[in-house]
Amino acid sequence: MTRNVFAVLLLGLIAVGSTPALVLNVPSSYSTIQAGIDAATGGDTVLVAPQTYYENINFRGKNIVVASNYLLSGDLGAIDSTIINGGNSFNDTGSCVLIVSGEDSTAKLEGLTITRGTGTLWTDEHGSALNREGGGVLIALSSPVIRHNIIVDNSATNRSGATSAGGGGIRAGDGNPLIEGNVIMLNNGRYGAGIALNHTGARIRNNIIFDNRGGQDDGGGGILAHLGFSAPKVIENNTIVGNSAGASGGGGMRVADADSVVFRNNIVWDNVAATGAQLDDQGGTARVTFCDIKGGWPGNIAADPEFARDNFYLTPGSPCVDAGNPDPAYNDPDSSGVARWPALGGRRNDMGAYGGPRASVLARTFYGISEQAPAGTPRFGLTVQPQPCRTEACVRFELRRPGRVSLSLYDATGRQVKQVLVGSASAGAQALRLGVAGLPAGGYVCRLAAGGCVETVPMVVAR
Repeated sequence: MTRNVFAVLLLGLIAVGSTPALVLNVPSSYSTIQAGIDAATGGDTVLVAPQTYYENINFRGKNIVVASNYLLSGDLGAIDSTIINGGNSFNDTGSCVLIVSGEDSTAKLEGLTITRGTGTLWTDEHGSALNREGGGVLIALSSPVIRHNIIVDNSATNRSGATSAGGGGIRAGDGNPLIEGNVIMLNNGRYGAGIALNHTGARIRNNIIFDNRGGQDDGGGGILAHLGFSAPKVIENNTIVGNSAGASGGGGMRVADADSVVFRNNIVWDNVAATGAQLDDQGGTARVTFCDIKGGWPGNIAADPEFARDNFYLTPGSPCVDAGNPDPAYNDPDSSGVARWPALGGRRNDMGAYGGPRASVLARTFYGISEQAPAGTPRFGLTVQPQPCRTEACVRFELRRPGRVSLSLYDATGRQVKQVLVGSASAGAQALRLGVAGLPAGGYVCRLAAGGCVETVPMVVAR
């Protein structure tokens, strides 16, 4: 039996006339990710061990997989500890990752933290204009898979030498990428601060798109969908929250210039813009179904999604549970006839990033960490994200009643290094942006005191 199986495998290799795919290990065999890519051929995997890599990598037309150990282990810790930091580029190729040479769906980027990219100055495929695009990931003429990454603190805002700048987290054009299961947050861009889609198809599903900012030129704090393509744009089961579009439209998403977008099973909440705070459809056709949209959208619900404290999970009583498209094709994963965590309730689709057939637990340190308050201490739901943070973090908490609040930051020796807030705050949810650019890398403690109670959470600053 064993010999027969071996013979079948051998015949398969002979039939396709190729050598087996290789795993190229970084940094044990190749000192940099780019060195691994340069040595790889189609079908190979560049497997990246946990550490920070100060690189701006280019797939160079190779249909390969570039991934952390998450690919093998499913360990969420591998995502936030395997970091591509593109901030050391001193030229006009400042994107952390470039996939721009005709790569197809067998080219994959998976299980990495992508940060500090500044975009690439290049000539748009449809004209002579120079744009600076793709702070984190620049995709052009290609259809890769971008899956289970943290894409955080990238920017495409510098218009020096450029007509405009956008796609702070991801920019895609003239292809049909799959963008799935990512956390895309705290990016900046003059359009499409989270994701910019220009003349492209796309499948965008099960992502958290949070607190991306910009949109001054063409809008789209979370997503800008601009101009059509032969492949459709399908945006489903995403949680799009807290993004802003400056003076332009579409804090959550803007659809523009005759583009057509299928938009279903999403939660769009607490986004901000001068016009169309949640969705702004200007000259496009957004087919919006089975979504929860703050402020309302015809045929959809507009109810508080009732997020749980961490990671935008839904609470069991959320109106978004079992409220997505009822077609069985959109069902949540099965667990003996009910939904498997992180989906809830029955099998019917849950709106947002944790529903639908591809629902999964996202990055470990996205929206908070285990609370460290002493037993019996009242909880304020204090969270700090991202973890690790590099230039700034978002500190969130909730007060049951108005009162005097003190929010401080301490280093590992217990020395107070920053007083974030001292004063009165109203009852309800609060959010503060905490700048840490001048602090040394290392561990810190964020401490909230209110009403005689204290809650603390650890945070990590990385460089």
